[in-house]
Amino acid sequence: MSNRAILPALLSITLAAALHASIQSDIGYTELKAEFGAALPDGSNLTALMVEAPDGSGRWAVAKSGELSTRKITFPFATYTPTSFSSHASTVAKNFCGTTTSILPSLGELMVSDVAFYRAQSLRIGMFESPYTASWDLENHSLISNVTLYNTSALRLLDYRINRDLVTVVIALENGTNAMQPLWGNNYNTIAVGTATGQHSRGGTNFDGSGRMKPDLVGTATYTSYATPVVTSAAGLLIAETKRTGSLATAKDPRVIKALLMAGATKEEFPAWAHTAAQPLDPIYGAGQVNIYNSYKALLAGRQPAGATWRSTKGWDTAKSGASSVYYFEVPVGQTVKFSTVLTWHRELATTDYCVFSGSLADLNLRLRNSNDSFALGTVVAESSSALDNVEHIYCPALPAGKYALEVSGPVGITYGIAWNSISGTAAEPATPSVETPAPAPTSTNELTPATFSARGENGTKETVAKLFDHTTTTKWLDFSGTSWVQVSFAVPTSLASYSFTSANDYSTRDPYNWTLSGSNDGVTWTVIENRSAQTFASRYLKRDFTLAQASAGYLQFRFDIVCKSGSITQLADLQVFGQAAAAATATTEAAATTETAASTVLAELAPSSYAARGENGTKEGTAKLFDHTATTKWLDFSGTTWIQVSFNEPHALESYSFTSANDRSERDPKNWTLSGSNDGVTWTVIESRASQSFASRLLQRDFVLAAKSAAFKHYRFDIVCKSGSITQLADLELWGY
Repeated sequence: MSNRAILPALLSITLAAALHASIQSDIGYTELKAEFGAALPDGSNLTALMVEAPDGSGRWAVAKSGELSTRKITFPFATYTPTSFSSHASTVAKNFCGTTTSILPSLGELMVSDVAFYRAQSLRIGMFESPYTASWDLENHSLISNVTLYNTSALRLLDYRINRDLVTVVIALENGTNAMQPLWGNNYNTIAVGTATGQHSRGGTNFDGSGRMKPDLVGTATYTSYATPVVTSAAGLLIAETKRTGSLATAKDPRVIKALLMAGATKEEFPAWAHTAAQPLDPIYGAGQVNIYNSYKALLAGRQPAGATWRSTKGWDTAKSGASSVYYFEVPVGQTVKFSTVLTWHRELATTDYCVFSGSLADLNLRLRNSNDSFALGTVVAESSSALDNVEHIYCPALPAGKYALEVSGPVGITYGIAWNSISGTAAEPATPSVETPAPAPTSTNELTPATFSARGENGTKETVAKLFDHTTTTKWLDFSGTSWVQVSFAVPTSLASYSFTSANDYSTRDPYNWTLSGSNDGVTWTVIENRSAQTFASRYLKRDFTLAQASAGYLQFRFDIVCKSGSITQLADLQVFGQAAAAATATTEAAATTETAASTVLAELAPSSYAARGENGTKEGTAKLFDHTATTKWLDFSGTTWIQVSFNEPHALESYSFTSANDRSERDPKNWTLSGSNDGVTWTVIESRASQSFASRLLQRDFVLAAKSAAFKHYRFDIVCKSGSITQLADLELWGY
């Protein structure tokens, strides 16, 4: 039996710390911090477990001192209270949750365990008992291990717990280029980490299933001991965001966290990086170097369910594999993007004695296809179809403009996590730009104040679309997309004569570069007024005026469809529009308000302001359990025919919804239902009906995409008949729309 921390014994802590001086900039955190500042999660809502091997003197604990002096440090599985401390463990902890090099400077609790205690008290290897239920959010293992007789049991117990408790576990490979040690690199459900130097185990897995590519990611540190907590802290930042933002809660699943980290990884640091359809990862660098900027942006883009509708060029999902597991997105005309996507799923294990396990690994595949306006699946652009790995990865360094489909194929009913990330590249050679002359502010036109305004997306409450109209150049609107839009509406038809854009405070790559201005009177049919391309802003806070060749016709709405200069973010400090009310103004204020209500915003999970049901089982199994994003709780009504109603403060258009089956008794599952919408709670419009629906397993989430986006309603109601019996139940209900 052997366990060891993977670090040369003579390396000093001082040298180790110096090696990490640029960690934050290497992994994109410096850029992320510059953009979000104090709005970023700091880890205070997280609990983490760090497992360490003893050094030559038997020390393994972390000292509560220096930059760790404010951390809550506990030793949950130890049989004694440590009085001596390991320099290796302390340096790992600093990279994970210290106040200088870490990106989790306020971690809520750091639990530390010796690997022997972890095996015996946490995994309970060889004890014929269920492993300890993980109450922590993630684990870090900066060690390698070989416990001979129990290697297989150890690997499977850890994979079993990851799948059961949905805890993210990050492990280190061995330093040097020798073959892998059995533990923990041979696991399926962990995130395996190497170093950006390439000095880590080679050759893939060699135990309990050979030939799978490792590492999954590399961290920016000389030794794997210290690279691993860099990746763990990146995982922790994503998890911290999912715990504080309700619409992102389902991304806490370790399959999604792994997919987000791998899809956001960068390859530019490794000119020889390569993979094939059968081998999804580079044999040395995996998916590449962890980059929290890319991964966090993909997380914030939100869950993008599969189905016949256009999705963002960034995003993620967790779902069950099936015939409808297709995601559609579009690269705008004149653009190329660097596109990266990762699909992950777990090895699932069954046991009766927690010693002998029967394992199964599904064979899922991922394809990128051409598509069209009819959502057809066209020719294959790229694919990942490993028969060994439980990860598939597609990377296109220059994906041209067009409509595309991401297709997940394989056995039905396998829970997976998927994430994709696009970074704008160079634009195609533009056409000759429109002639521009300064707007002289003629007496016949005035600055117009929109009745309402909206945008494709915005950065919380700090950098919202409202900042475009506050006449303050030091504030700004920011959208986490390189392709965006801004829309303004007026109470009466209005003729536009000119407009101005003011560049924001930083990053000229986020400036509008190409745009189309259109007008509409119903928010559905749009008339192009003008196009501009290859526009630049010579400095920050620069106001540029754009005069139309002739004043536009009268419209209730105007919309700017914008492509930024490069990158994946669009921003502006100010937008002003100039013109006058059209002479033929006939629309009423009420009509304008109705049109604006129906205008699309970014797809998001909709959080009801209130909800009700025909009945519920007290507070234990009340209606509120449908909206807690926890599959192990449920709503139950003692009736086989029932209803659920949700209400919003303002109308929303619905695109899809999901039901999650509850923990027991399949005869209580919804079988037939009708979805209706209303704006007064009295008169209801049927949106769709479904019949003979079934749930193949317990705690199964099924997504239902509407044939067409619904009208905007304030109230939605599901009238349900259960499968059989006199009780209806559901674990979760989610609604997605605009």
